Amino acid sequence: MKTLLLVVFLSLIFSVQSQDFEIVPKQKTIEIGTSYVFHSGFEKTAAFSEGASFDIAWLVSGFQNKRKVFISIPLGFYRGAAAGSDTVSTSRMFYGWTIRHELRKDKKMIPFLAYGLLLNQLWLSNTEGHGMGHETRFDVGTDFKLSGVKVFTMHLSYSHATFPAFGETESKTMDFFSLIAGLRF
Repeated sequence: MKTLLLVVFLSLIFSVQSQDFEIVPKQKTIEIGTSYVFHSGFEKTAAFSEGASFDIAWLVSGFQNKRKVFISIPLGFYRGAAAGSDTVSTSRMFYGWTIRHELRKDKKMIPFLAYGLLLNQLWLSNTEGHGMGHETRFDVGTDFKLSGVKVFTMHLSYSHATFPAFGETESKTMDFFSLIAGLRF
């Protein structure tokens, strides 16, 4: 029995070594953006925030001359400064995953649709500590190919974020649009 297991194990190792594996292409993206909060369950929060994000994306479809689909893991931070003494400044960190579908292939301009589920940490200047919640995001945008593998990207996002707790029985929500631009490489 031990001999049989050894033979099976060794044959699997040699068969795997003889296969040609394709390395999955990945992209890294650095972005900056601005957000406009048009609905907030929190009192008098900053309407505008600016921030930056970084993500790594892996190609999951589109290997054989088809439209590409990427899954990415973003990490970002946005800060909303108080517009006056009667508003509350905000800080929001997010991380999670997004799926991006390219709508054309191998062109100079490639429109895309994306959606994601993100976790958020929210700090309010008038509240001690911070709250955690989740965000659902939808993006529409375009990638503009530059030289080599560099790509300029621009997109508009709609996000709905829910924050349970903050010492209350009902969840608080925020809805916002973001205009984002960056570089993929």
